[in-house]
Amino acid sequence: MHIKNNYIHTTTCNVSKSNEAYQTPIFEHSKTCLISLIHALSSGSFGIDTVNKGCHEIQKYKQKYLNEVYPFILDSGGYSIIAGDVKYVDISKFIDGYLQGLELLKDDIDYVFSLDIPIFINDNDKNTINTIGMLNEYSLESSIKLLEKFPELIPKFSMVLQWKMPGQYYIWDTLYDNLGLKNYIKNYAVGGLVGLLGICPHIDFAPFIGPCYYWLYRYMEAGDYTRPLFIHILGQYHKSARFILFFLQELFTDYLKVVNQTCVITFDTVNYSLSSMYKARVGIDIYQNPENDTLRVIHSHELTEEILFKIYTTPESLELFYNNWNNSKGDDLLTDTSFLIPAYIYSQVELDKYFHYIIKSKELIRRFRRRDNLNENNKFKTVEVIRQLSPYLNFLTSNFKKSIQSSLSIIYSFHNNAINGFNKKVLDEQMKDFIVNYVKFPFDLN
Repeated sequence: MHIKNNYIHTTTCNVSKSNEAYQTPIFEHSKTCLISLIHALSSGSFGIDTVNKGCHEIQKYKQKYLNEVYPFILDSGGYSIIAGDVKYVDISKFIDGYLQGLELLKDDIDYVFSLDIPIFINDNDKNTINTIGMLNEYSLESSIKLLEKFPELIPKFSMVLQWKMPGQYYIWDTLYDNLGLKNYIKNYAVGGLVGLLGICPHIDFAPFIGPCYYWLYRYMEAGDYTRPLFIHILGQYHKSARFILFFLQELFTDYLKVVNQTCVITFDTVNYSLSSMYKARVGIDIYQNPENDTLRVIHSHELTEEILFKIYTTPESLELFYNNWNNSKGDDLLTDTSFLIPAYIYSQVELDKYFHYIIKSKELIRRFRRRDNLNENNKFKTVEVIRQLSPYLNFLTSNFKKSIQSSLSIIYSFHNNAINGFNKKVLDEQMKDFIVNYVKFPFDLN
C-alpha cells in the first residue's frame, strides 16, 4: 500500500466548463479522490438502469481525470438515508442498489466504505437499537455475501464505525463479533463526525481518538500483519484535528514496529473547496514548505508568478485563474468563484506536510513515550510535547495548542491500555467514558 496523500479530495462527476481546467492542478496536489455512489442512487425512483448509468459516469470521470490518482475511494451514499431523502420502506432497495454499484465498479475503485445507517434525522421513531441494528445487520450481511462472491473486493472494503452514542457503539461492536467481520474487514473508517462540532461545541479535542484506538484493537485482534493498518476519517478538516491525525499515524506505526508493520490514516473533506469559494474575493493564506523549520505564509493576493505556476500546473488553468484573480481585487463581478480551489488544496497539503515533518523531525513520539512507565497525571505528561511544539506552531492560535494538549491527554488514557496488550473490557469502558463524558452527544438510541 502506498497512499499518495493523507488528504482525500472529495468531488462529484459533474464538472462545469468554468472549472474543468482546474481538475488537473487539483489532482496534481491532492493525488487522491473520493466520489459518492449517491451519484448513481440520487434519483427518487432509482433502479437497475439509473445505477448502471450513474456508475458509467463515475467510470468516465475516472478515465478522464484520475489516471495518476491513488487511492480512488467510493463512498456509500448512505447519508441520503440518514437525512430522510430515502424513504424507510425503500432502504432495502437502496442497499441493493449500493451492492449493485459496488459490483459494477469493483475493478475501478481502490477502496469502498460500508453502507452504514447510524440515525434518522427526520424520523425519531426509527432511532431504536432494534431498528438501527436490524438495518445495519442486513447491510453488512449482504455486503459479506458480495465479498464472498467477489473476493477481490475484500482488500478494498472498509468498515465504517458509528460510535458517538452508547447505543451506536453497542450495535457496531456487537455486529462486528456476531457476523465474524474480522474475517472480511481489512480496512477501517470512522464516521459520525460531519456536523459534530455544531451539535457539541464544547469539544476541544480530536473526536476520532477513541474510534482510532478501537480500530487499532480490531486490527491487532485479527492478527493479519501482511498489510498496514489503514484508517480513514470521514469529514475532518480542522488544523488541530489534522495534527493529531498525523500524530496518531506515527504513534500507531511505533506500536506496530513489533510486527514489522505501519499505519496510514487518511481524511476527506469538502471544506477546502467550499472555503476557497467563500473567500474568493478576500483571498486566502497560502502555506509553503518550511525553510529552516519555519513555515512560510503568503496571502493569495501577493502570490508571485513562480508560486502560481507551481499551483496552477497548466497554461489553461493559470490563464483562467488570472482572469478571476484580477477581478477579485477590484469591484468587478466574479464569474467564477472556484478559481482558488487548487491554491487552497495546495496550501493545506503543504501544511499537512509541515505537521508531519515536525512530528517526525522533533521526535515527538519518542518524547511522548519517554514516560510510559511513570505513573503521572496525564496533564503533566503532555507538557514536554507541547513545549517542543510551541516554537514551530506559533503562527497558529492558542486554541490550536489547547486542543492539542486536550487531545494528547485523551491519547494517553488509551495509550496505556494499548501498550499493555489491549484488554477489551478496559477498551469498552474507555470508549464509554470517551462517548459519555467527553463527546457528550445529546441523544442516544432508544
